[in-house]
Amino acid sequence: ALAVTPFRDVTGWVPIMSIRRRIGLFAFAYAFLHIAFYLGVTLRFSLPALWEDVVERTYITFGMFAFAGLMPLAITSHNALIRRLGAVRWRRLHWLVYPIAIFAVTHHAFMVKVNQSGPWVHGVILAALLGWRIAKHFGLARPRARVQMKPAPSAAPGS
Repeated sequence: ALAVTPFRDVTGWVPIMSIRRRIGLFAFAYAFLHIAFYLGVTLRFSLPALWEDVVERTYITFGMFAFAGLMPLAITSHNALIRRLGAVRWRRLHWLVYPIAIFAVTHHAFMVKVNQSGPWVHGVILAALLGWRIAKHFGLARPRARVQMKPAPSAAPGS
């Protein structure tokens, strides 16, 4: 979901923005299933064992912080809640996505047993996405002109 805005900025293709919320909700669903599988299969639904893992294992702690941060984002992604919160407060709340992404990449990095390339790749991608936003904020990166999709021509009556 963090890649959608830089993709739009680089390509100028605005319609990609229409799927950003769905991508974010899919990320939440994936995280939820990830934790449910871990809790069910690994811990056999033992909440004391979950608490013990959160306290003792750094990678579980980072993963839980990331998941805890995703929950309010998923809950407030409904149009009615966006209106109820107001644009400014909703936008401020959704800034949580940046530390959540860092927690998620850190969770992955600490989870692997040896030096594997996956966490490094994810870290570089996240750094590039965050770097783009920082550069854009300071005027060092300029988005391309926006490309709007033209509506399909309607068929003439009687054709």
